Amino acid sequence: WSPTKTVILICIQVLIPFIPHLYFLVAPVTWDNEIYKGVDNATGSIYRGVIGAFYVIFSILGVVLNAVAFGKLSQLVSKHSKSSSAQYKQQRALFLYTSATTVTHLIFAVHQFVWSYTFLDHSDYLLGVVRIIRPYVYDLTTFSDPIVLVSLSKPVRVA
Repeated sequence: WSPTKTVILICIQVLIPFIPHLYFLVAPVTWDNEIYKGVDNATGSIYRGVIGAFYVIFSILGVVLNAVAFGKLSQLVSKHSKSSSAQYKQQRALFLYTSATTVTHLIFAVHQFVWSYTFLDHSDYLLGVVRIIRPYVYDLTTFSDPIVLVSLSKPVRVA
């Protein structure tokens, strides 16, 4: 990919997920005896639904891009030159990295949708379950990328 396309894709990856968070600039907040209690349930439900939708879109695009990468991997395997072997290893590592990222973000999206549903359903039990697993889902989403990067990249492990 050209440097221009790469910069555009990176900007899209950073800026588009930031858009739903702009809502908090004008979101109504809840106060109780001058103590900040967060946003109301309706706002929380809408926010989690929007975040879930963004993560689903991210995951779908990830699957499409993974399919394209897999197709390129198949082409590289059919060629048996030394340069294609090195490129194959790089493409395979990238494919595994993006696959892991896509799966973890899809898990995060499902978590956000379930959390949004608990606000609509008023299910205290389900809300309790969602809150209990929240740190694990967030940690998985946050830390899977660097773990996969370190495990797949020898230069990163050596550094």
